[in-house]
Amino acid sequence: MNRSFSFLSLVAVLAIVLTTLAPAAFAQGLTVRGGMNFSKAITDPEPVLPSNRDYLRGYNAALLGELGQGPIRLILGAGYENKGMHLTGAGGGDLQLNYMTVPVMLSIGRPSVNIESNLFLNLGVEPAFLLSSDYAMNTFAFQFDRAEDFDLNLRAELGLELPLTYSGPAAVVGGAYTYALTDADKSGNTWHNYAFNLFLGLKLRGS
Repeated sequence: MNRSFSFLSLVAVLAIVLTTLAPAAFAQGLTVRGGMNFSKAITDPEPVLPSNRDYLRGYNAALLGELGQGPIRLILGAGYENKGMHLTGAGGGDLQLNYMTVPVMLSIGRPSVNIESNLFLNLGVEPAFLLSSDYAMNTFAFQFDRAEDFDLNLRAELGLELPLTYSGPAAVVGGAYTYALTDADKSGNTWHNYAFNLFLGLKLRGS
């Protein structure tokens, strides 16, 4: 698959979908947020060199629309995430996989009303489309061409909405965990990405 063509095609599809859903999504709630990622991977076989793995620090960002007003609502959106792992020892470096994500989740919890805060739990899936992949070691970076173009993740989020004014926007703070159901390695080896996210954002509350 040509990644440039795939990326442009995906952007076009997402633009159409988000434009179509925008009026309804904005009426219920629209959230923009970003934060830090701490990612690793479960691999088989284990890497021989470098011998030790650590969490790779990266970034996440997302634009999410919320549909529904009851205790269970639908969350749709588009985002960006860094994943991979940090390898230590001889030849160690950062293996970075950069994805465009399309989270689809159910949000469980009462929507925030007036100045009342709201605890929420979001559960769902997060299809991810590879934008780039590389291995950075010291001041050098090499293309990592074994990464699959698509990664399907389970996603769980726990967070808090804190209204800033009586009927205006609310601050959003929370954390998430993702685990990939698909292998990220084209060579046939087992490779499941997983990551912990921390995020902070702003929600424009609908009517």
